[in-house]
Amino acid sequence: MTNISYARVLGIHHINAVLSDNVYESCRIDFLFVQWYELIQNHSWETHALERVCFLPLTNPTAFGFMDPGAVLRACHIIPAFARGQRNLNKGISSLSGDKDDWLEYYISR
Repeated sequence: MTNISYARVLGIHHINAVLSDNVYESCRIDFLFVQWYELIQNHSWETHALERVCFLPLTNPTAFGFMDPGAVLRACHIIPAFARGQRNLNKGISSLSGDKDDWLEYYISR
């Protein structure tokens, strides 16, 4: 069993923050805005099968989050599980959400 989390990066951002502890020194804070995947099926290297993931439901309060780019170990290839179907049948929640091409499940190739 791996202790790896998978997420889709929706945005790469930074803020310039000023600490007000009598010094007023500014610092840059980099962060990622992500949508988390949930592990459906975990496979070990011995089974020669790919792990499967899906997006957390949008109603889940932890479906989206922020993270430190320094905590990202590496990128991996996420392959749509075409046979399992699309998540929103080419409609999506809104034209701005960019989710009309999301699939129900994905394979992790790492």
